[in-house]
Amino acid sequence: MKYLTTFVVLVILSCFYISTNISAQTINTFYIPLIYKQSELIVTPSPTFTPEPISTPLPHDAIVTSVSVNTQSSAYNKFYGLVENYSNKDLGFLPKVTINLYNEQNQLIHIDYSFIKRNHLPIGEKSCFVILVDKDVTWSYYTFEVDKDSTSINDVELPIQDMNYLFNDSNEYIILGNVYNNQNNVTNYVKVIGTLFDGDNNVIGCEDTYTSNNQINPNEKTSFKLI
Repeated sequence: MKYLTTFVVLVILSCFYISTNISAQTINTFYIPLIYKQSELIVTPSPTFTPEPISTPLPHDAIVTSVSVNTQSSAYNKFYGLVENYSNKDLGFLPKVTINLYNEQNQLIHIDYSFIKRNHLPIGEKSCFVILVDKDVTWSYYTFEVDKDSTSINDVELPIQDMNYLFNDSNEYIILGNVYNNQNNVTNYVKVIGTLFDGDNNVIGCEDTYTSNNQINPNEKTSFKLI
């Protein structure tokens, strides 16, 4: 993963709480640059007339974007991507993503599925997924379907602090940090989600982990390690 350029971290708090005052997951999203490319001198041609751009309306649905396929495994092809929620409702609990694979004769030959990493997906938010398909399946093209069941879960934010990122001896990319509980209630089972992108903004990694301590008291923090 030496060529990764951005990293997204999502912190999700599950629905299991000691206090009934909280009925939400926890989401915090930000981007971290990993590798910078030295800028190059570019010769700019003489200006020419450019028509006024026309804005493209956003879709009114949950869609799959930023797809990539990793074929390096001997057993599986790994289909990575994002689900972006452009609909008018929150999606969940654990929205399912289905992949349909077709042959050159446009015949459906295989169906597989997985779930997004976030426990639910609010309006305007996105989450990564990975679907494993057996190498034995020979496909020509594929389509996706997203489960559109709604949910009433709400979000609160927990910040991530003391971030560090490095490669270990096995050349695996590691993210270290702390999750800080800035709420007035105890939080339990906090999940950290990492999404890796290549230079074309396609997803090439989607992993999650839980914090070191299952319970975080107000104004305290606990560490996490994401590989």
